[in-house]
Amino acid sequence: MVTELILSEKKIAFCIPLILLSLALCSCGGKWYTSLSDAKVAAEKNGKNIFLFTAAETEFASKFKDEVLASRKFRSVAGKNYVLADMYLSSGEIGKKSAEDLEKEGKEKSAMMLDYDIQGDISMLILSREGYYLAEVPYNAESLSVEGLLSAIDETENETRKIDSLVSEVRKTEGTDKVRAIDALYEATDEKIRRPLLPLCREIPNLDPGNISGLLGKYELQLTFDDVYKMLSKDSVDEAAEKFVSLAENGHLDRTQKFHAYYYAAYLYPLVGSTDFDRMLELLEKSYASDPSNEHSGDISLMIEQTQKMKKLYGGN
Repeated sequence: MVTELILSEKKIAFCIPLILLSLALCSCGGKWYTSLSDAKVAAEKNGKNIFLFTAAETEFASKFKDEVLASRKFRSVAGKNYVLADMYLSSGEIGKKSAEDLEKEGKEKSAMMLDYDIQGDISMLILSREGYYLAEVPYNAESLSVEGLLSAIDETENETRKIDSLVSEVRKTEGTDKVRAIDALYEATDEKIRRPLLPLCREIPNLDPGNISGLLGKYELQLTFDDVYKMLSKDSVDEAAEKFVSLAENGHLDRTQKFHAYYYAAYLYPLVGSTDFDRMLELLEKSYASDPSNEHSGDISLMIEQTQKMKKLYGGN
């Protein structure tokens, strides 16, 4: 009896590590994160890219999620190479979460949709561990199965590898070399999905204060766009326009960039429904004067004429 008990204890002692190892292997290859920020942390820790799934709440998307993405095979195979992020746009959790959690989740999903220009019912993206866009995984009749989806992911490898190499340059460089690496990544990324790169762009003034790269003005202008986007309203239009004006007068812009800065400042007024035609004319004239030989100078001249006509017809502020 004692011998049997000792043998049983030895078997238990031997089996427990195997069970724990089995559980560890399963969890490493298949955990879905429901927060993109948590997925980034895990991706950084494990040195992996991110597979991001998001979809509108439809019967088709729900079935695809349950039958393909949640399958053991997909989680096991895809989870070896990617951190899996599920940002399904579901309303079914509303009664199950606190108001604070729902607000946090809503903000993250709204930001995600803006950052990656999410449009379709289903979107599947490959992201770097920082959240930079690498590739889109197409879904069609072939990819609506586990095998088809895994094959579709494999087909993005060339595109992923190309952009990933640019991300790698950003990680390992400093100073003006990093500025040029950021610029290469920025230019290789579709303009609709560049927002995740903005924190990188905000590093450029400190990386290259002397504008050795010649790129400082370019990114000063891009960052001003972002600042204005966040604050623009009819009440704040003067303040927003002044950001472009100040940049044109005090920044590192070349003639063409100044031309655009003044034009964008003028454009803000009709964008918010303002009738301050005098200010619009002033800014349009500064735009033209900044670079009279610009290929769009004729368009500015036409806009000046039209604005003058509008002022005669409607007066203004």
